[in-house]
Amino acid sequence: MTRRQEVIDAIKTRISAISPEAGNSYTPKAYEWMVGPLEYADLPAVIVRDTSDDVSDNGDGSMGHSLKVEIELYVADADAERMRGMAQELLRALRVEDFGDPVPVGDFFQLTGVEMELEQLEKKVGVVRIDTTVKYQTLDWSL
Repeated sequence: MTRRQEVIDAIKTRISAISPEAGNSYTPKAYEWMVGPLEYADLPAVIVRDTSDDVSDNGDGSMGHSLKVEIELYVADADAERMRGMAQELLRALRVEDFGDPVPVGDFFQLTGVEMELEQLEKKVGVVRIDTTVKYQTLDWSL
């Protein structure tokens, strides 16, 4: 397994820990690069995408990676207040609280942006997009 896949798996593990038993208001389904349409019954859902990787040669046989990861939260019957609350719970689950984290995402996990959108079609659906950057090291020519 590549280090890049380990990063994505660690993020999905954190998302799967969101539940009422853990003090949250919802339990999302987590998907990686879902390409088909989400059904209304599938919500709430979170889709994780590793979209780009800026790689630098450290000059010592290793590579430095700055991986962009988009995390989208889809919410049924959403209003702005509910979306903000659910997004905050997701951010709490993603946050690296200490260096000895049992599910490390990377050497450095940074929140770089949050966007919200509310759409009314047949039913009201909200989307919160969370942009992150994960920094980590690998051997030369590795993901």
